[in-house]
Parts: sequence; structure tokens; C-alpha cells
Amino acid sequence: MGTKSIPVKKGRNHEVMMASMGRRVLAFLLDFCLLAGIVGFLAVFFEQIDWTRIPLDPRWSLLDQIVDVLHDQAEGMRFVAAMAVGLGCILGALQDAGLEGTFGKRLLGLRVVDRHGERIGMAQGLWRNFWKVLLLLPMGVGSWWAGFDSMRRSMHDRLAGTWVVRRETPRGWADEPED
Repeated sequence: MGTKSIPVKKGRNHEVMMASMGRRVLAFLLDFCLLAGIVGFLAVFFEQIDWTRIPLDPRWSLLDQIVDVLHDQAEGMRFVAAMAVGLGCILGALQDAGLEGTFGKRLLGLRVVDRHGERIGMAQGLWRNFWKVLLLLPMGVGSWWAGFDSMRRSMHDRLAGTWVVRRETPRGWADEPED
């Protein structure tokens, strides 16, 4: 389980270990927590959110109090949303292009590769992450697509021409060298 056969030129097939949906979701959650920490730090550093205004009132749950304070700080929330989208795209692209995957993917033994099984470039990484952010907005439908796709590719992977594979997958799996 966990392998899919990818058709390649000259009618030859190589076994490619595609990333499971469980690993992809866990990697996303790890990356989300890291990004939330960075954005939260930046919001406080640039004084966009005043966390000291959260009163610890035992009659209200902490979540209710946080939501109430954030509602009163709409300007700061726009900053947080813009930082999350911008940093999510840029950091994701830098990591996908430079390290073959985000922190969460690398921790879970996954790589982001192009159709040849090689590292993607910065432009392809930006394109992939642009679509990832855009397709996460409607309830994550773009990412959940990977759970139903025969190649386990999400919509943003299809649009960017990328695959998320297990680290053990050999490089250069799509094209054979010319004789």
C-alpha cells in the first residue's frame, strides 16, 4: 500500500511511492501551527493585535474572550490574514523549491517533485502555493481532492504539475535517458 504506478515515456513504468492522505494532512497541520506561530509573533511585534486586552473572566470561555477581542481589532485581523496568506505562499514556495517540501513534509518523509521526479523551481513553487491557498478557501476542497484522486494529487498539485511522494522514491522516475 502507498505505491502507485506512474506511466512514463516508452511504455515503461516505475513504482513511485505517493504520499498518503494521512501524511499530507498531518504535514499540513504541522506547517499550519508553525505559520500561525510566526504570524502571531509578527502581529504582536508590529502591534497589530493587543493580546493584553483579553480579560480572564471565568464566566466566559477563553475562546469566547479571544473571539470578542479579535472582533474589536478588525484592522489587526486584516494584517494577520494578509500575513498568513503572503507568508504561506512565499515560505511554502521557498521550502518546496529549496528543500523539496515544507517543514511538515520533510518531518514526515515527503518530497514535492516535478513530473520528472526532480526538485521544483521557485516559479513552480509559487504557482503551487498560490493555488494551495486559493483552493483552501472553499473548505479545503482543493486539498481533499487528493483523497479521491488515483494518483493522490490535490488540485493545486495538478495545476502546478507537481507530485508529493515519499522520500524513498528515486529521482528521475519519469524520463529515461536517451541511449
